[in-house]
Parts: sequence; structure tokens; C-alpha cells
Amino acid sequence: MGCTLAYEVARQLLALGRKVQSLVLIDPTDMACVQQWAQAHDSSLVGLQSLLLRTLNFSLLSDSWDTGQDSPVVFIHRDDVMGYNSIDTFMERLMELGHQRGLKLSREQFMFRVIQDRQLLNSLVCEGYNQPLPAPNDLNGFLFINRSGAMQGACAPYILMDDSLAGAVEKHYNAEWLTQCSAFKHYELETTSHFMLLFESHALLPCVRLCETLYRVS
Repeated sequence: MGCTLAYEVARQLLALGRKVQSLVLIDPTDMACVQQWAQAHDSSLVGLQSLLLRTLNFSLLSDSWDTGQDSPVVFIHRDDVMGYNSIDTFMERLMELGHQRGLKLSREQFMFRVIQDRQLLNSLVCEGYNQPLPAPNDLNGFLFINRSGAMQGACAPYILMDDSLAGAVEKHYNAEWLTQCSAFKHYELETTSHFMLLFESHALLPCVRLCETLYRVS
């Protein structure tokens, strides 16, 4: 969503005749693919379980990131919580495993995060985001793409209870952007998947260095 917002702001400024010097997009996703992915999570028990699993594992990762924890995060694999037909028993087991792995959140705090994540999924409605820039050659455009091309990749067992939830969007999830931003300078990032990009600091270094050059305040 961040890339979509940045692109739209730049597009509207250019349409108003304002100067936009540069635009940096980091592995943007086609909104049609994202909406399809979100809808798959909102229509079944396995979809809701996937939302809970993903939110908990990202909570573990985020807490580790925030505290500067040196030891690796031990994520919860979907096989560890497979076979529960009741969302309450699934949730109980998930929280038990989460706390064993260092989750600091109470059940109520965790559910608040789940609600936030679900609201985000339900808000992914965006029309006309891919309108062409009025003057694409009037700005320095940079497009950073995940070289692996995988949206979930090896992370799938930790964010999806069933791979079929994302089969249609696993590959080519940013094909529209590659076409729309063909005039931009393209770079590839060495990351394992779209979901892990912001947590793999080494992969982001080329982008960080470019932004330091572009936006350094003298």
C-alpha cells in the first residue's frame, strides 16, 4: 500500500504541474492480486486460521526486531497447529506455542493486533491506482524488485494454513508495476520473499544507500 500511495501522490502532483524530482518504489504489489489474496482469507475457517497464524508469527518477529534480540526467532509452523476444527481450540494452542516462543502479548493484546490486520485486509480496495504518470520522464524513478519473485516463498508454512490460499498470487504479483514503471531504473533485491523484505536488512542495503544519496540533507 505504501508504494501505491507514493505513486498516486506523485501522479497527482505531476498532473497539477508540480515538480517531482524522484520516486522510489520497493517491491510494489498489484492491488488486484492483493485483493484476491485478502478475499481468500475472509471466506473460510482455514483463512481465519491463517490470519491468526500469520499475525502471531509476525508479532514474534516484530517484537524481536524492536528489542534487538540476538537469538533467532522460532516461528510456529502450520503443522504444529493443524487439525483443529474449532477456532477457540486453535487459538488456545496457538497462544500456548506463542508464549513458549517468547510472545509478550496477552490474549487480548494479540486479538487487538488480529483485528487491526483483518481491518487492513478488508480495506484493500483501490481503483485506478495504476494510471500512468503524466510525465514519467520528468522525474527520476527507481523500482526495487524482489529477485526471488515469490510473495510467500519459504515463509508459506508460517503464514498460510494451506498454500491454495495464495496460489494465484505467489508469482508475478508485481507484473503491472513492471509495465507501468518501464521508464524507471530497475534494481533487484536479494530477498527470500516479499513478506520478509523489510526484515532482511542486508537485502534493503541497495535501496537504503540510494535513498541516502537522493534525500541527504546538507
